[in-house]
Amino acid sequence: MLQIELMRWEQARAAASRIRYAVFVEEQGVPVEIELDGHDAECIHALAFDVTPSRLVTALVTERGVCPATAEGLEKLFPERAAQKATS
Repeated sequence: MLQIELMRWEQARAAASRIRYAVFVEEQGVPVEIELDGHDAECIHALAFDVTPSRLVTALVTERGVCPATAEGLEKLFPERAAQKATS
């Protein structure tokens, strides 16, 4: 179940900054000076949160396939991330 919250930048900054940096700067290669342009304080931000109780989640659907909703399941689909985690 998704919960969508509309909020001003002061409220959204912590969660939105991490997500936007990961998606736009790291994944899509957008220069940080373009992504973080100073207009955020003027905007209303819509953040979506998955509020499904974890006990109800049995599987995860990813771009690499479906896996059990466990750390081990994700590690099988994304072994390079497991390796990164082990070395850091």
